[in-house]
Amino acid sequence: MLGTMRRNTKIILWITVIAFVGLIFLGWGLDFRLGGGPQTGIAGKINGEAIAFAEYQRAIQASFENFKKQNEADITEADRYMLTEQAWQQIIEQTLISQQVKKWKIRVTDDEVLFAIRRNPPPLLTQNPAFQTNGQFDVEKYKRALDDPQLDWRPIEEYVRATLPAQVLQELVVSTVKVSGAEIKDYFRNTQEKVAISYMLFEAIPLSASEENVTGQEIEKYYKAHTNDFMVGDEVELGFVKIEKKPSKEDEAEVRRRMESVLDELKAGTDFAQLAESYSEAPSARNGGQIGLAQVEGFSPAVIKTLETLKVGQVSGIFEDRRGLKLIRLEERKVEGGKQKVTIREIAMNVQPSEETLSKARDLAWEAHDQKNGKLKEFADSQKLTFERTGHFEEGKFIPKLLLREEAPKFAFNSAASVGEISQPYERSDSWYVLELMSKTKAHVRPLSEVQEDVRRAVITGRRKLAAEKKAYDLARRLGEGWSLEAGARDAGLQVIKIGAFNRSGYVEGVFLPPELTAAAFALDKGAAGGPVVTDRGSYIFKVDDTIPIDEQSFLSQKENLMGELMSGKQREVYARWLDDLKKSAKIKDFRLEAGRPGKAFGVF
Repeated sequence: MLGTMRRNTKIILWITVIAFVGLIFLGWGLDFRLGGGPQTGIAGKINGEAIAFAEYQRAIQASFENFKKQNEADITEADRYMLTEQAWQQIIEQTLISQQVKKWKIRVTDDEVLFAIRRNPPPLLTQNPAFQTNGQFDVEKYKRALDDPQLDWRPIEEYVRATLPAQVLQELVVSTVKVSGAEIKDYFRNTQEKVAISYMLFEAIPLSASEENVTGQEIEKYYKAHTNDFMVGDEVELGFVKIEKKPSKEDEAEVRRRMESVLDELKAGTDFAQLAESYSEAPSARNGGQIGLAQVEGFSPAVIKTLETLKVGQVSGIFEDRRGLKLIRLEERKVEGGKQKVTIREIAMNVQPSEETLSKARDLAWEAHDQKNGKLKEFADSQKLTFERTGHFEEGKFIPKLLLREEAPKFAFNSAASVGEISQPYERSDSWYVLELMSKTKAHVRPLSEVQEDVRRAVITGRRKLAAEKKAYDLARRLGEGWSLEAGARDAGLQVIKIGAFNRSGYVEGVFLPPELTAAAFALDKGAAGGPVVTDRGSYIFKVDDTIPIDEQSFLSQKENLMGELMSGKQREVYARWLDDLKKSAKIKDFRLEAGRPGKAFGVF
């Protein structure tokens, strides 16, 4: 058995090492730095260090292969875009870390590498089944493997030698993190200290028509008193065209031709299940196209309509369904529990844009990019594309109509960008976007003419909240005179709601209590009444039914583990902030799209 384990260990170990070879090279820049300026074959530059486009492609390929191992489904266009961007971001982070390792002159000795392998093995070893027992890392198995002369540990040594400097760097970055006793106590208290309350809510509900009538004078007065509420930062407006990657008429005709060929084979006597396995692109293909007994109402409208025309054993004609073309054969029809059910076989072919169609969409996006400043709408009109405007928006705020959360703000708020400038094309799974900077406005107070309706609503909301607050204060006064919460609720026509014990997060029974109410509840002793607590929803009056203090003995027994949790969390936050600051301050030039532009030697993967 030991011999088998050794043989298996060697195989598994090598498979694992091979899988991580790409990480070694990508992680520490052993292969993808090039000199010179922007040129064909360069994916980008990070603080002056060039990233070879070929290595960028290999990183994407590795990302795709890893995705396929973890997911049974095929890679969609959306997955492809996500994985491509993840690969690029990973290269950026790894390159920046490599640069910092060099800057800090971090070196590792042979003894440190050996110590790491023996005492702190990397995850690719601890997660290797060859070194596990019942799913857990087995130290004894691992030690025996280390002492086995038949195993060649040089690949692992090189991997650790390449990755260990990053660990040292990370330890240096987080070395200043400390956790005090008070922090540990607060951390424990926030989850373990609890209160239970009863409350009633005076909602800020609509008032009578006369009470909600707002005059022009009141609007102007509120606006002048709350000028800062209508201050906006620097704003821009973008125009854009969206070039969809949708199938052409030729693409649809090609799929129909293939489907008609399948139908001809069916008419010639070829088995339906055999054809489904060979040609269908639906998940049911592996079962000969069969979908077991299912309720008719669960199918798409197109299938339901087609089923109405079929008898058992009949094959439909070709019809359009959600993703393309389909034909079906009715195998069985019955009624169970008053529901009509059927068994069918299907052959489905998806209508998708061909490579030629995708290439045309890409070419059109670049053609839009090449237009003279301010001419994007004119180009859109000539190509019968829709030109839209986002309306004005601030940096960091939601951009109406445009789903480019990172690229659009980066282009829009680039200090060097001028009005009329046209962006590079931005690719998404289903389309290309090209933007034009329509206007730039400095920080200012929005004029009353623009915000008059907002001001009117703010005045009305204030009145509603004030009315609710007055009612709550009246009840609070009565409680002070000896009224019970229940008596006050009856008098106000409200309901007393009891809430079981909850901690300082305010989460209880599937909902979060308003943070103002949670804070007020923890500030009082058992039996005390509180409020009004004013929130956007209205005003709360409450009573503390119970307080559950922390168990000191439990705290002492968990203190060490809590310190570890808190320390790890703070270290992750510090390292993440450090890495984020590193990325923000880095000079990153992205040539990927230009390198993949039609006519270039290297196409986008």
